[in-house]
Amino acid sequence: MDELRTRAFLLRSRVYAESDLIAVFLTVDHGKISGIARGARRSRRRFGGAALQPFHELEIRYKRRSHSELVFLQESRVLAEFESLTAEVDAFAWASYATELTEVVLAAADPCPAVFDLYRETLQRLVEREPTTATCHYFVLRLLEHAGWCPDFERCAVCSTPLEPETRPIIDPRGGGVICARHDVQRMGGDADDPAQRPSRRVIDPDLLTHVRASRLEPHLTGSPATLTATTALLDRLIELHVPRTLRARRVLGELTLDP
Repeated sequence: MDELRTRAFLLRSRVYAESDLIAVFLTVDHGKISGIARGARRSRRRFGGAALQPFHELEIRYKRRSHSELVFLQESRVLAEFESLTAEVDAFAWASYATELTEVVLAAADPCPAVFDLYRETLQRLVEREPTTATCHYFVLRLLEHAGWCPDFERCAVCSTPLEPETRPIIDPRGGGVICARHDVQRMGGDADDPAQRPSRRVIDPDLLTHVRASRLEPHLTGSPATLTATTALLDRLIELHVPRTLRARRVLGELTLDP
């Protein structure tokens, strides 16, 4: 049985048996891993304090069997704390959503140090009180790119025409990327040259397209409240194409009406 050490963030945990925990981690070396921490609920020496809490960078020590995906967690200790973001409702809600989305998007045991760095960077930005929604738009777009779920916002996925206002770009409801509205109208049996014909999805307006393009490179902090709200809705639609359920943390965001 191999024994390994790595930096990690806790993505989710649940009680198992009387004193054990099942935990899912994002690690810098081995991607997403799941493990059992025996005695974690009573051992302060190996798992004391915040060593199995979200929003902390950890060092974990664990043993791995070659024939099992479930590792055996031996020890966890805190390297860096981002706990102060829990004092701000919007930062906490978005950080929770980023954490849950990361677990859903990543495949098990797929090394992804860039995602680890992205997640850590996002927590740091939230702690430093950078604009929360714009920061997390950047995170979500980068995470979707890693998963191969982020469409090309430059050219139509059907005809490769540059996406401009006159092409009325929309998200393809079949999951094929961003397309000119005419292709969707034609699919529904309408006249693509009739300006009165409406596509099945909301047209991505120029301000929204500009914001999304900029947010793929870095947090775009100058978007208007309306554009930020529209971007959140657009990202929700992209995620819905691949995730068949609404994430719990996303429901909380909606209930808090944090989107500007």
